[in-house]
Amino acid sequence: MFNVNPALYGSVFAVPSVLTDKYLKLASPAAIKVLLLILRNPGEDFTVEELSKRIGYCKADTLDAVEYWASENVLVKNGTAFTSETVESGKPDDSGVNAQNKSEHRASCVAVPEKRPLPEIKIAKPTLEQISKRMEESGDVLRLMSESQSILGRTIGFDMQSTLLMLYDTYGLSVEVIFMLLEFCVHQSRSSTAYVAKLGKVWAEKEINTVELAADYIEKSTEAEKTFSVLRELTGMSTPRPTQKQTEYILSWRALGFEAPMIARAYDEMAERTGKISFNYMDKILLNWHTAGYKTPEDVENGERLFREKKQAVKQKGTSFSIDEAISDAGMGVVKYKKKGVK
Repeated sequence: MFNVNPALYGSVFAVPSVLTDKYLKLASPAAIKVLLLILRNPGEDFTVEELSKRIGYCKADTLDAVEYWASENVLVKNGTAFTSETVESGKPDDSGVNAQNKSEHRASCVAVPEKRPLPEIKIAKPTLEQISKRMEESGDVLRLMSESQSILGRTIGFDMQSTLLMLYDTYGLSVEVIFMLLEFCVHQSRSSTAYVAKLGKVWAEKEINTVELAADYIEKSTEAEKTFSVLRELTGMSTPRPTQKQTEYILSWRALGFEAPMIARAYDEMAERTGKISFNYMDKILLNWHTAGYKTPEDVENGERLFREKKQAVKQKGTSFSIDEAISDAGMGVVKYKKKGVK
């Protein structure tokens, strides 16, 4: 029987029992570490970058962890829902790690648009004179500042003005594209300065610089949200909406021709095998199914049935069965058999 060294009880902090009773198997390692760090430092306002450095995970995984606890209503701030924008504390992603890791993470699964490195938005709070001068120089900038307030439904301050100027002057997004970006953020109820800056950088890296390309991005993202909504109903997931990483996964699966029921089938496989939510594991399952030619849950059931029948037939004939060769990580590889004593 294992016991904690009594000498360590000199310095302790409280951990809600729900963490071990409910989330120990469901939450990712990054999510567990994020919550423990926040519990250890009550009242401290962490940024994603600070959390990332402290727990040793990339910023993308750290942000996903925060969004997971927020969606579960475990993280709150001043009695209200805690969001990813809250933990970002108004700071845009400033390392490029998020985009790079996502690109590398998906490289073996699906082709992703090539991203060009871009300077980060530095919210330097320009003076009123500097803002006024830029608005006097360009009618487009004047219109950008004026109509953005109408879209956002609030008066914008220097931080947002600085961000909008960087999107226009440095990232090269047109006024019309920026308006579409803002409308999309409002629709998602994520119109903080930090999120606008982050999404604007994503659009610029993907070279979404025309109204047509912006509309295509919004359409696909909306499609991913609808698929995720159906997936929630089929699986009972409590997360209200997909993270950006999950959205990328869903879009890649839809591009392969998979509908929500098939994705839900992969979810069930993932839950049964790992006991926690892992879109990366689901991705491996679906890629194997795509390679095997499975398009519907019925195809999967038939494939599993044939696999069991062939395995039973081999057993009855006195042959050996190589699991490593017969089944992939998702359980749907090409079946191979080997006679005993035959090399």
